[in-house]
Amino acid sequence: MHWTPGPHLTVDETIQRFIGRASEIVNIPTKPTPEGFKIWVLANQGYVLDWLWHAKGDGNGPVDLDESFLSKGFTKTQAVVLDLLTQRDPITNQRIYLPGKHIVWLDNLFSSVKLFERLRELEIGAAGTVRTTKTKREEMEGEECNIIEEPAAAAATQLRTKKRVKVPAESFNRSLMDLKLTHDKQIEWGELYGALSESHKVIEFAWKDAVTVLFLSTVHEGKAYIQKLRKRPAKTASGYRQTVKNFGNEATAWLEIPVFIDEYNLWMCGVDIADQLRSCYSTNRVHRKTWKPLFSFLFDTAVGNSYMLSSYRRDPGSNDRQLRQDSHLQFCRDLRDALLHASVRTQQQKQAYKANSFMDITWRPVREHLHEKLWQKQQPFCAACTRGKRSTATPHLALEAQRERKGWKRRHRPPRTSYGCSVCRIPLCTRGKCWAEHVAALNTKQ
Repeated sequence: MHWTPGPHLTVDETIQRFIGRASEIVNIPTKPTPEGFKIWVLANQGYVLDWLWHAKGDGNGPVDLDESFLSKGFTKTQAVVLDLLTQRDPITNQRIYLPGKHIVWLDNLFSSVKLFERLRELEIGAAGTVRTTKTKREEMEGEECNIIEEPAAAAATQLRTKKRVKVPAESFNRSLMDLKLTHDKQIEWGELYGALSESHKVIEFAWKDAVTVLFLSTVHEGKAYIQKLRKRPAKTASGYRQTVKNFGNEATAWLEIPVFIDEYNLWMCGVDIADQLRSCYSTNRVHRKTWKPLFSFLFDTAVGNSYMLSSYRRDPGSNDRQLRQDSHLQFCRDLRDALLHASVRTQQQKQAYKANSFMDITWRPVREHLHEKLWQKQQPFCAACTRGKRSTATPHLALEAQRERKGWKRRHRPPRTSYGCSVCRIPLCTRGKCWAEHVAALNTKQ
């Protein structure tokens, strides 16, 4: 692996645009790219580390997913996170993402108390927002049911079998959830509430911003704050009455927010940066071939990762956004030129063929000179006819009608021939006395 993964990893979904017909495509109207192939991506600061394809439909879902996580009561969406983070090196069989070295940031599509407890057991930190509703797939799969296995005696065969028993999984703290669902407008801006999970392994937060934000974490205490410059909200924004009190008459204000909120805003965008790198100079075009958008995703991902590894990449903390955009554009241009330069062949100029004239004689005995066929495709003009100014008698069929209508006369030119002297390489046609003239010229030397 050329890229050494940093401590902050991100798992999120992305959509590769495709508007043709395929059973695997999804349609999510709220996404910037609503229709196309869905892909689960693991990234670090814009560098794509791993991904899983997704197929729509009941009985489908993430492709090549480790089914062992499903038997432990995790949904397919949650199993994606565990599958991507527990990959092993094919040579050493060691975990690629070592225990105690990484924190994974998740949005509310993935976050659950049970998933975070499992990640903590794997010594991987986790933090992310929580939703108050379920997706349709979560309702179908029964997210709130953790299926475990208990041994039971079989009376007939005296063998021990396994019986599936449904046990309710721990959900987000109900009191904190009621703050968002019921008392959101009564809470003042900046109020922070917290609680521990039943296992005391995950801490749960409810922080009042424009709206109440529900949060899970295994790596934060909730005590640290940081000052950030915030803009005055619009009058039509959610939670305007609670938020505007902190600004007075100013357009901006320095407000204290919890550190875990600031870090979430900073590190959750790992997959989004990779999407931006692909979308700026994408090779994907409108077509109906199902494999082409998948190839474009792989190719654009390779280009984006190459940019992240290159010296063109600017410091992510740089405030000069235009400079970062220009460096990405320059990288793509230089990569294009390098690829095309390697495929260019230097064409050598073809030297025009020049036949020997009538006087380019090779003085050897006359008996060695033979009149035979020397040329196949490129037929030169007869040297003897050229010297004697004798033109060809073959009519030009394409210009015959024009000649009769306008009185146009074809220019005089000697005939072409495939025959010539085998020694002198002088073209000599088979009509008339061309060969006899050449033999006569040879006899003058003798």
